[in-house]
Amino acid sequence: GSIFMEGDDYYGIITNYHVASGSGTSVFVDTWNYGRQNSRISTKVSKSWFTSGKSRDIAIMKIPKTDLPGEMPVIPLAPYGSSEKLEVGQTVFTVGCSNGRWPRLRVGNILKVTKGLIYYEPTSIGGDSGGPVYSADGKTQIGLTAWSIGLNGKTVGLAMTSDRVHD
Repeated sequence: GSIFMEGDDYYGIITNYHVASGSGTSVFVDTWNYGRQNSRISTKVSKSWFTSGKSRDIAIMKIPKTDLPGEMPVIPLAPYGSSEKLEVGQTVFTVGCSNGRWPRLRVGNILKVTKGLIYYEPTSIGGDSGGPVYSADGKTQIGLTAWSIGLNGKTVGLAMTSDRVHD
Protein backbone atom coordinates (compact mmCIF):
# COMPACT_ATOMS: atom_id res chain seq x y z
CA GLY A 1 0.00 0.00 0.00
CA SER A 2 0.95 3.63 0.11
CA ILE A 3 0.43 6.61 2.38
CA PHE A 4 -1.88 8.78 0.35
CA MET A 5 -3.57 11.13 2.80
CA GLU A 6 -2.79 12.85 6.03
CA GLY A 7 -5.15 13.91 8.80
CA ASP A 8 -4.33 16.00 11.84
CA ASP A 9 -3.36 12.95 13.87
CA TYR A 10 -3.18 10.03 11.41
CA TYR A 11 -1.93 8.80 8.04
CA GLY A 12 -4.26 7.02 5.62
CA ILE A 13 -2.82 3.95 3.94
CA ILE A 14 -4.51 2.47 0.88
CA THR A 15 -4.24 -1.10 -0.43
CA ASN A 16 -6.56 -3.69 -1.97
CA TYR A 17 -9.53 -5.35 -0.33
CA HIS A 18 -8.18 -8.72 -1.48
CA VAL A 19 -5.00 -7.94 0.53
CA ALA A 20 -6.47 -6.55 3.76
CA SER A 21 -10.14 -7.72 3.66
CA GLY A 22 -13.22 -5.87 4.83
CA SER A 23 -13.89 -3.01 7.22
CA GLY A 24 -13.06 -3.85 10.83
CA THR A 25 -10.56 -6.58 9.94
CA SER A 26 -7.42 -6.58 12.10
CA VAL A 27 -4.24 -6.26 10.02
CA PHE A 28 -0.53 -5.68 10.50
CA VAL A 29 1.09 -2.88 8.51
CA ASP A 30 4.81 -2.64 7.86
CA THR A 31 5.89 0.88 6.88
CA TRP A 32 9.08 1.98 5.19
CA ASN A 33 10.58 5.43 5.41
CA TYR A 34 13.57 6.42 3.27
CA GLY A 35 14.65 2.79 2.80
CA ARG A 36 14.32 1.75 6.43
CA GLN A 37 11.64 -0.54 7.74
CA ASN A 38 9.71 0.74 10.73
CA SER A 39 8.21 -1.58 13.31
CA ARG A 40 5.09 -3.59 12.52
CA ILE A 41 1.87 -1.78 13.48
CA SER A 42 -1.39 -3.48 14.41
CA THR A 43 -4.48 -1.67 13.12
CA LYS A 44 -7.87 -2.30 11.53
CA VAL A 45 -9.27 -1.68 8.08
CA SER A 46 -11.31 1.49 8.53
CA LYS A 47 -13.11 1.40 5.14
CA SER A 48 -13.21 -1.02 2.24
CA TRP A 49 -14.93 -1.52 -1.08
CA PHE A 50 -15.11 -4.55 -3.31
CA THR A 51 -17.39 -4.73 -6.34
CA SER A 52 -17.01 -7.82 -8.50
CA GLY A 53 -17.08 -7.05 -12.20
CA LYS A 54 -16.52 -3.32 -11.54
CA SER A 55 -12.84 -3.57 -10.61
CA ARG A 56 -13.26 -1.89 -7.25
CA ASP A 57 -10.87 -3.50 -4.78
CA ILE A 58 -9.88 -1.01 -2.08
CA ALA A 59 -9.10 -1.03 1.66
CA ILE A 60 -8.01 1.93 3.78
CA MET A 61 -6.28 1.83 7.16
CA LYS A 62 -5.63 4.80 9.43
CA ILE A 63 -2.38 4.80 11.40
CA PRO A 64 -1.97 7.27 14.29
CA LYS A 65 1.03 9.53 13.67
CA THR A 66 2.26 8.72 17.17
CA ASP A 67 2.73 5.06 16.10
CA LEU A 68 5.32 6.06 13.49
CA PRO A 69 8.85 7.41 13.95
CA GLY A 70 8.60 10.95 12.61
CA GLU A 71 7.17 12.41 9.44
CA MET A 72 6.28 9.99 6.67
CA PRO A 73 6.37 10.79 2.95
CA VAL A 74 2.83 11.39 1.67
CA ILE A 75 2.33 11.21 -2.08
CA PRO A 76 -1.17 12.44 -2.92
CA LEU A 77 -3.69 10.55 -4.98
CA ALA A 78 -4.08 12.40 -8.29
CA PRO A 79 -7.09 14.75 -8.29
CA TYR A 80 -10.38 13.50 -9.68
CA GLY A 81 -10.51 13.96 -13.45
CA SER A 82 -6.76 13.65 -13.98
CA SER A 83 -7.10 10.07 -15.28
CA GLU A 84 -8.38 11.55 -18.53
CA LYS A 85 -4.85 12.87 -19.12
CA LEU A 86 -3.17 9.44 -18.93
CA GLU A 87 -1.67 8.41 -22.27
CA VAL A 88 -0.50 5.20 -23.89
CA GLY A 89 3.30 5.10 -23.75
CA GLN A 90 3.48 7.32 -20.65
CA THR A 91 6.21 6.25 -18.23
CA VAL A 92 5.02 5.13 -14.79
CA PHE A 93 6.60 3.40 -11.87
CA THR A 94 5.22 0.96 -9.36
CA VAL A 95 6.32 -0.05 -5.90
CA GLY A 96 5.46 -3.50 -4.60
CA CYS A 97 6.67 -6.40 -2.52
CA SER A 98 6.96 -8.83 -5.43
CA ASN A 99 6.97 -12.43 -4.20
CA GLY A 100 6.99 -11.19 -0.59
CA ARG A 101 10.34 -9.41 -0.89
CA TRP A 102 11.22 -5.96 0.35
CA PRO A 103 9.58 -3.13 -1.57
CA ARG A 104 11.07 -2.50 -4.97
CA LEU A 105 10.62 0.02 -7.72
CA ARG A 106 9.78 -1.04 -11.26
CA VAL A 107 9.56 1.31 -14.23
CA GLY A 108 7.18 0.71 -17.10
CA ASN A 109 4.77 2.19 -19.61
CA ILE A 110 1.02 2.54 -19.92
CA LEU A 111 -0.34 0.22 -22.63
CA LYS A 112 -4.04 1.09 -22.39
CA VAL A 113 -6.44 3.15 -20.25
CA THR A 114 -10.12 2.26 -20.31
CA LYS A 115 -13.11 2.10 -17.94
CA GLY A 116 -11.12 3.29 -14.92
CA LEU A 117 -8.28 0.82 -15.45
CA ILE A 118 -4.63 1.21 -16.41
CA TYR A 119 -2.98 -1.66 -18.28
CA TYR A 120 0.81 -1.40 -17.97
CA GLU A 121 4.13 -3.16 -18.33
CA PRO A 122 5.88 -4.77 -16.63
CA THR A 123 3.26 -7.18 -15.29
CA SER A 124 2.38 -7.12 -11.62
CA ILE A 125 3.70 -10.05 -9.59
CA GLY A 126 2.13 -11.69 -6.54
CA GLY A 127 2.89 -9.33 -3.63
CA ASP A 128 2.53 -6.17 -5.75
CA SER A 129 -1.23 -5.98 -5.10
CA GLY A 130 -2.27 -2.80 -3.36
CA GLY A 131 0.91 -1.01 -4.33
CA PRO A 132 0.93 2.44 -5.89
CA VAL A 133 1.34 3.37 -9.54
CA TYR A 134 3.10 6.74 -9.66
CA SER A 135 3.56 9.35 -12.34
CA ALA A 136 7.04 9.40 -13.85
CA ASP A 137 8.05 12.36 -11.66
CA GLY A 138 6.94 10.48 -8.51
CA LYS A 139 4.85 13.38 -7.26
CA THR A 140 1.40 11.82 -7.75
CA GLN A 141 -0.20 8.42 -7.26
CA ILE A 142 -2.13 7.82 -10.48
CA GLY A 143 -3.31 4.29 -9.75
CA LEU A 144 -3.53 1.34 -7.39
CA THR A 145 -2.17 -2.02 -8.56
CA ALA A 146 -4.72 -4.80 -8.33
CA TRP A 147 -3.97 -7.74 -10.64
CA SER A 148 -2.21 -9.04 -13.69
CA ILE A 149 -4.27 -9.74 -16.80
CA GLY A 150 -3.88 -10.95 -20.36
CA LEU A 151 -3.70 -8.29 -23.08
CA ASN A 152 -2.84 -9.01 -26.72
CA GLY A 153 -1.37 -12.42 -25.89
CA LYS A 154 0.83 -11.39 -22.97
CA THR A 155 0.41 -10.84 -19.25
CA VAL A 156 0.46 -7.22 -18.09
CA GLY A 157 -0.21 -5.28 -14.90
CA LEU A 158 -3.66 -3.90 -14.15
CA ALA A 159 -4.37 -0.98 -11.83
CA MET A 160 -7.39 1.09 -10.89
CA THR A 161 -6.97 4.71 -11.97
CA SER A 162 -7.02 7.45 -9.33
CA ASP A 163 -10.51 8.34 -10.59
CA ARG A 164 -11.72 4.78 -9.91
CA VAL A 165 -10.20 4.97 -6.42
CA HIS A 166 -11.93 8.33 -5.79
CA ASP A 167 -15.25 6.82 -6.96
